[in-house]
Amino acid sequence: MAAADEAELCHMVHTMALHDSGPIAVRYPRGEGRGIALPEAPQALRDRQGRIVREGKTVAILSLGTRLEEAEKAAASSRPRPVDDRRGPALRQAAG
Repeated sequence: MAAADEAELCHMVHTMALHDSGPIAVRYPRGEGRGIALPEAPQALRDRQGRIVREGKTVAILSLGTRLEEAEKAAASSRPRPVDDRRGPALRQAAG
């Protein structure tokens, strides 16, 4: 697990405390948080489930962990451009 902000990290720590069916890992971010308010009662996260932060119709921007803030900035500054089918996919591999 990799938290996008301090609230998500709170939920992840709670989820780890409840987990007892095998190993679990979390990446603790370095530095300061985004200033997000912490939840009053942490909730257990569902296994392998993400969250939709913003919906659109033309582009999918995926984020893992602390890169969410930059992904949100990119989404806010993006302008629709014509699609050139000759270019092919931009992303070939997410992990190697």
